[in-house]
Amino acid sequence: MHVFACHKVIGAPCTDVLYTNAASQMFSAILYLSQFPVYDHVKHSILNRRWLEEGLPLHFISAMAAGLAAAVAANPSDIIKTRIMNQKSTGKELLIGYTINVLDIR
Repeated sequence: MHVFACHKVIGAPCTDVLYTNAASQMFSAILYLSQFPVYDHVKHSILNRRWLEEGLPLHFISAMAAGLAAAVAANPSDIIKTRIMNQKSTGKELLIGYTINVLDIR
């Protein structure tokens, strides 16, 4: 059953779009790779300097710093992903075939 499902997905006419969107989804890892280390670093830095003790204010400040870092790091990849997903096709050909083509603003 699983082999049939995989064969059906791979043989579908929209497979190129599937892989195009999968490539753009890899940029979502930037969000996670920036958020968690910043949260831990800010939290431990504040604790080591003894500015705050463990509690809600410490977690709030750490979460705000992590959210800001994640937003700054993920913004360029989100723009690329949005442009790829919202593209209009001309017949069978995609206007934006690869992520690097998004940077071409002609």
